[in-house]
Amino acid sequence: MPYVVRRVAVLDAAAAAPGQNPVRQGHRVYLDDEPVGWITSGTVVPFWRRGGGGPEGEDPAGRRAIAMAYVDARLASASPAVRLAVDKGRGLRVPAVLVPTHLRVEGERVRAVLYPRGEPA
Repeated sequence: MPYVVRRVAVLDAAAAAPGQNPVRQGHRVYLDDEPVGWITSGTVVPFWRRGGGGPEGEDPAGRRAIAMAYVDARLASASPAVRLAVDKGRGLRVPAVLVPTHLRVEGERVRAVLYPRGEPA
């Protein structure tokens, strides 16, 4: 089965906001209960929201887990509505989605794209 490299956004346990639980190299990716790939790299990165009191009007807002994965090529064009799960071992699976990008350029700045809503921070 051919695989392609895709970006992955990890979600919180309720799959309603960006997750902070990092996934790592070798963790398996599942669609329902079928294995469809594996994580090649993952980390947790900070993001900031607009309009706060910090430098240049920004406030630190939190952290989010991001990753790259080899996934089944049939999922290459999957929309962010397709929910995946990453098995971290010992039966712990965290929700995730394939995403087109982790960042968005706005003028001279780069902003994080937060999933599942897909809005820039």
